Amino acid sequence: MRMSRSYPNRIVVTIMSEEKSILLSAFVFLFITLSFGQVPGKICNWDNDKKAAVVLTFDDWSPAQYYLVTPELKSRNINATFFVPTNAVRDWSQLQDEVSYGNEIANHSKTHPDLTKLTAAEKMDEIRSAKTLIDQNVTSRTTTYAYPYGNFNSEVIDSLINSGHIASRGVWPASMNYTYDFATKNADYYNILTFGMNGTVTVNDFYTQIKNVMNGGGLLTYLFHCIVNPTYPSSSCGTGAVDLEVFNKQLDTLVFEKNKVWITTFEKAIKYHREKKSASLSQIQAPNGKQWILDLTDTLNNNIFKLPLTIKLKMNGVNYNQVFQNGNPVTIDNIKNDTITFHAVPDGGQIILKSSTGAFRRTKLH
Repeated sequence: MRMSRSYPNRIVVTIMSEEKSILLSAFVFLFITLSFGQVPGKICNWDNDKKAAVVLTFDDWSPAQYYLVTPELKSRNINATFFVPTNAVRDWSQLQDEVSYGNEIANHSKTHPDLTKLTAAEKMDEIRSAKTLIDQNVTSRTTTYAYPYGNFNSEVIDSLINSGHIASRGVWPASMNYTYDFATKNADYYNILTFGMNGTVTVNDFYTQIKNVMNGGGLLTYLFHCIVNPTYPSSSCGTGAVDLEVFNKQLDTLVFEKNKVWITTFEKAIKYHREKKSASLSQIQAPNGKQWILDLTDTLNNNIFKLPLTIKLKMNGVNYNQVFQNGNPVTIDNIKNDTITFHAVPDGGQIILKSSTGAFRRTKLH
């Protein structure tokens, strides 16, 4: 009791010092967090912050695909992936046209065999020789594959990886890649599920798949073999024929949800997902009212994975109206509700956001 009465001021001073120490520590922690910690924003799961990704894929390069499918895709400004067995190609200029329209020409082997029944050398020949032909004649780097008959094993996957493919699509079972975590390890990208299309699939069945993937946020791939009409009857393309009129209604149903789903190629969907899963966004310099410096990195091979990712950031009242990466101007996709959206390439250099006015915008308090 005597000690507490004899040294009241010292006790108060000690308490105040401890409070200052706590406040100072909190300030330092906040400064470090703002400077180098979590960025107030996100790398979007899919391009332009869409809910899910949808890919139209066409196997075997049947005659009607170029003459019936491609014009319908072009008229709706959407793209697709064509998995081509190279021995089915009679006119490489058609495939070059597809690429110029934004479509993907991908590997479906040389002669369409069951790869699981071949020797290791034969597997590699079927996969690599077809890839080489496509790369040489279509002026693109082929990175995705579809298994003939849907059959594969670990040896086939090893051959795909060793020949530079980043993913592959099967034939069955029906698509269940509805959630964003459809691929949690590298091997999962070589077993992408799909929804097979034929004459029995109704427009409602088609739309149910879209609703499922929008709810789950994942990847939906449709597998078509051929589209038919009187000029190109089902006898010209074998099984799995879908009438052109029904196909057009399915496309219109998909386009109806274009603002919610990213309709893209198989390659772009896979690259985006793999990059996003391995990417991180960090601050190099905290925002100071005029400038904000960030860095976007990932752990993948930059020679293959260099697809721009969608970045969405909270501006916190600063009117950022310029974005640069590695010194080059970046198009701003959207500024709305104090949020800025743009695309940036992982490991593509520092990202700098600038405000030409240097002024803070007034924010309404509620």
